[in-house]
Amino acid sequence: MSRWDGAALTERQYELVCSWCPDPQLVEDLSWGLVDTTVLHIRSGRRDLVVKAAGPADYHVVQRLSAVLGD
Repeated sequence: MSRWDGAALTERQYELVCSWCPDPQLVEDLSWGLVDTTVLHIRSGRRDLVVKAAGPADYHVVQRLSAVLGD
């Protein structure tokens, strides 16, 4: 069975997106391929969303989330 993300996400990331977004469909892979970060434009129901998933060496995403969340 092929995955909707084309195996761009880790198994854990894939499971999380599936739990948050019912029946996700990949619209476009917006990743640059230059860093260990995946950026996917998806559609879930009537919503268009962007999923940004960091690789294990990408600490910048954690810094950005901390800044947004005020942690």
